[in-house]
Formats: sequence, C-alpha cells, structure tokens
Amino acid sequence: MKYHTINSFDEPARVFKRAGAPEEIEIPATIAESIRLYFKRKFSAEGRRRFRTDHFPVKGDSAKEVIRKIVRAVAFLLIVAGLLYYVYYYHNYRQRVAQYGKLTGIVNEYIDVPEVKLDKAWNDIKSKYPAVTFPEGMNIKYAPLYAINQDVVGWLSIPNTNISTVLLQSEYSDYYLYKDIFRETSRYGNPFVDTNCRIGPDGTSKQIIIYGHNTHDGLMFHQLTKYMDVEGYRNAPVIQLDTLYESSQWKIFAVMLTNSTSDMNNGEVFTYLYPDFSSEASFLSLVRDIRARSMIHTDVDVQGGDTILTLYTCYQNIFKGGRLVVFARKVRDGESAAVDTSTAYYDSSAIFPQAYYDAMGY
Repeated sequence: MKYHTINSFDEPARVFKRAGAPEEIEIPATIAESIRLYFKRKFSAEGRRRFRTDHFPVKGDSAKEVIRKIVRAVAFLLIVAGLLYYVYYYHNYRQRVAQYGKLTGIVNEYIDVPEVKLDKAWNDIKSKYPAVTFPEGMNIKYAPLYAINQDVVGWLSIPNTNISTVLLQSEYSDYYLYKDIFRETSRYGNPFVDTNCRIGPDGTSKQIIIYGHNTHDGLMFHQLTKYMDVEGYRNAPVIQLDTLYESSQWKIFAVMLTNSTSDMNNGEVFTYLYPDFSSEASFLSLVRDIRARSMIHTDVDVQGGDTILTLYTCYQNIFKGGRLVVFARKVRDGESAAVDTSTAYYDSSAIFPQAYYDAMGY
C-alpha cells in the first residue's frame, strides 16, 4: 500500500488521500487540518443528522433507548447548568471582594488626619464633591463613602473575623437586602441598619439592629456562625462600630438561635427587635429573656443605662427559618474594652425553638 507523506512542516496545509481510498475519505496532513475536518464533518448535514439520532429520541427507538437518551440529555444539561452557576457565583464573589477592598482603601485615605490639616482636607473633599452636603461633625474618613451614597451611616468590624463592612440605612426597610452601596443589584446586598433605629449626631437607639446575609462563600455575616462555639466567642468577644460621628466598642454578651416564623415553635415567635423601650425595666426584662436563649454563657453584664447592638442573620442549617443573632452592649465611659472569656461556656440549658429540638432528635 502506498502513502503520500509531507517532507516539511513549513509547507502550506494540504489534505492527502490514501492511495486507492474512496474519493470522499480525506486524510489530514496537519493537526490544524484534523481539527478543520472534524468540525466540517460534525456540522455537515450528515453530521447533524447523526447527532440528532444519537442524542435525541427519534421514530423507531425502543422505549429503553428513548429513556436512555432523555436521561443522558438531562444529565448533560445539569452539568452545564452547574458549571454556569459556579462561574456566576465565583465571578460575584471576586467582584464583592474587590469592591470591599476598594471601599476599605477609600476609608483609609482620610484616616487619622491631623487636626491642623483637617480644614484643608475638608476643603479638598468638598471641592471634589460639590453636589454633596456633608453632615456637620461627621468623621472625615467616611466622607468619600458618604459622597458615593448618602445612606452611609457607619462602618462595622469584628477583629479576628473577616467582617469589616460599610453600613447603610434606608427609609425602606429591606432596600439593601439585595443592593450594594452603589445601589446596584447584588446577591450579597449590604449590611444595613434597621430603618426604625436612630444612628445620628444626636445619639442612637437603645438597641441598634443590623441585618446581613449569611453567604455560603464566607462573606457578609457568615462568620457570625463562629459564635455558636465557645472558642469562636473567645477569639472575637468585641465588636467595633463606627457611626459617622462616634467610634465605639461593644462586648458580646449573648448568642441566640431562634425562629422567624411561628410554625417553627408551636405557634410562637420570640420578639426582641425593639429599637427603643418604654422603661429600663422593659429593657432589662428583654435582656433576661435573651440571656435565657443564649447558647454561650458570658459574664458580660448589662445594666439599665446601657445600649445594645444586635447583629442578625439567617441560619438554616438546623431548621428552616432559623435566625442567628449576636448581642453586644456598648463599652461604658471609662471602662476597659478587655473581656475575660475564660469563664465563658456553651450553655446546654439555653432555650431553643421547638424546630431545633425536633431536628436534633430531642
């Protein structure tokens, strides 16, 4: 049998035929020609016909063959959908990480401005953003963020976690549930302060309530789940909260897993999201109820004159509609922010919703 050969890889691509072979059989001379011929055959009329008959039910197929083709097609579609889902969420994750890196950089631009340079810094900012009216007395480091969005009310961070985020507050209760600081749609949304809470130059509500998503990729309020373990509490017992007017620290005193719907707890829902109280007695009564439901026992005391901070997120790993809530009270004037965590322990006597006991088999 006689074959044609190529003497040089520098020759233009050509198609050779085996001696004596039928006219329609082409033997490629190069890899490029192999690829071209593969797709030529695949997308030819015959190739398309064979694809349909190989992968989709056609007249004459047995019932078993029809089922086989349907199962294979569905499996292929699920694989493609899974890959697209992964690419979409990975892109969103990287976009979110980059966005918060950018926001942190913006804040750091005017951090610790010396008093003697403060007036000049403010003049620079106001000339850069002439259309924005900045609140009197606000912290200059948050001015660029405020220029981006006048719903900015502060910054929340928890040392030894990845929680470090701008805080927003809208007149519409859940506006930022799926919108970011640029008011663009985002599956992450942005942590936001309850619309009924006061957080301004004249002080704050008795209870500041902040909502944030618990995302499976570890962003937003996901790391609040670490407080379900006593070691997580010991590693990060203090929260840093900056409003536009004040920097403050808060000592965590309770961690609660509760229900958001009545069907998860024999028709009952524990209500605790009150920005303000009619009296110190009603405030302390709520604190006692919160402590009774805290899975972590702490020795952080709460007094009638204190203010508390509430971080609220979803937690549905145990039962549907679960909510994980971390409570902290503001460090008092003249008080050390240090916390003795050696006495903390997991409290097995804590009160949980009925759905928790059902899921755990109690």
